Amino acid sequence: MEKAVDAVREGMSQRAAAIKFNVPRISLPRRVGGKQTKPVGHPTVLSQAEEETIAKTLGVVAKWGFPLNRVDVRDVIKKYLDKQGKEVVVFKNNTPGPDFLDSFITRNNLSIRTASNIKRSRSSVNRDDILKFFNNAEVALQDVKSINLYNYDETNVTDDPGAKKVIVPRNTKRVERVQEHSRASISIMVCGNANGDLLPPMVVYKALNINENWTQGGPVGKKDASSASVRSYEKEVERNFRQVAKGSRYPGCIPKEQFPVLLGRLWSGISDSVSQNLVSDFRATGLHPPNPTEVLKRIPDGLDDAGEEHRGSGEKQKRKRGQKIEPGTNASAVNIEETELNVEEA
Repeated sequence: MEKAVDAVREGMSQRAAAIKFNVPRISLPRRVGGKQTKPVGHPTVLSQAEEETIAKTLGVVAKWGFPLNRVDVRDVIKKYLDKQGKEVVVFKNNTPGPDFLDSFITRNNLSIRTASNIKRSRSSVNRDDILKFFNNAEVALQDVKSINLYNYDETNVTDDPGAKKVIVPRNTKRVERVQEHSRASISIMVCGNANGDLLPPMVVYKALNINENWTQGGPVGKKDASSASVRSYEKEVERNFRQVAKGSRYPGCIPKEQFPVLLGRLWSGISDSVSQNLVSDFRATGLHPPNPTEVLKRIPDGLDDAGEEHRGSGEKQKRKRGQKIEPGTNASAVNIEETELNVEEA
């Protein structure tokens, strides 16, 4: 609309401006004449300054590690209105509804995200701790080539199709879906190095013994093992495996003899990008090439003393058991003995 108004003021006809900028022609005369300067629609309950203050507060508490959910935000706005002595007729008990919250999120450039849980001991890590780790790691990895720098992780895949939302008559007490399923899981160990080489996976089945047909048709070099009890690539392997499993002819439980075949298809699907992804992932850790900035830039900006206190930066928990090894150093027998001597001398 602003571009259409500027074009009309520069000499373009109202009809041409309305067509070019896709705006209602009937609104242009009022806009050009300055008769309509307020935003279109019903006035907001809170002023722009009040909404900006609340949105800024939501960002601050999120950086502290305590983000608010939808119910919390609605409760905060209700308490603010009560404290200001404002009573909004359209709000039940002065509490904003879900529609108001959706509009509030859109107006203030907010978004709804899924928060991952993190322990206070991890959130208390500060810049000094990270720099100390990289200083020790630089010495420990000084003569280590990229081909010898490995990272490995384990991911767990299941053949449970999960619950889905379906449409049924209202007031239906129990909804069931006939579907073969189980809670059995299979572990996949993935390992790769900073040079971009991905090793064959190791598969662990929940069984006392391995049948021969469980090991046929999988990736070349794959290792299999059994168990009585049973990340650089963890999420990608799990996500891609689900896509591969959806295209199989087994909508429910996947037979163990078919699992290696599906895993082989998965490995073929990620083989083109695996090398570049491994190199990029090692670069993101700041270990190869050594660059602590890659990790430091992930620390929330603008954390003041109050924010660090809420995240637990001032708390250092004592280890109850195990040897105390400096982060980033080699956990060798010599280092452990030297640490024990230093503790005894202290």
